[in-house]
Amino acid sequence: MLIDLEKLIGLRAVTKAGDLVGKIDGLIFETDGQAIHQYRIKPAGFGRIFDHCLLVNRAQVIDITENSIIVNDNIVREADSERLNEEKGTEPAKQMT
Repeated sequence: MLIDLEKLIGLRAVTKAGDLVGKIDGLIFETDGQAIHQYRIKPAGFGRIFDHCLLVNRAQVIDITENSIIVNDNIVREADSERLNEEKGTEPAKQMT
């Protein structure tokens, strides 16, 4: 399927389970291979208006249709990850020195 960039920007991003992640806000393009490297997704919902955008690697994309881009269920926003760690009383992994 061929899709125009103007149609791709603004496309709904949903998980395989059907949860709305947000909308495509931009792309990171790999010039060497002339391919999309990552999709920048603006989180959905009024409460998420100040959240950072998600960068979804092309390997995490399951399918692209005329109406949506379908991504793996394990896409987790950084803020959600931090909240989950606080609830579980764990800390995120730290880089070893």
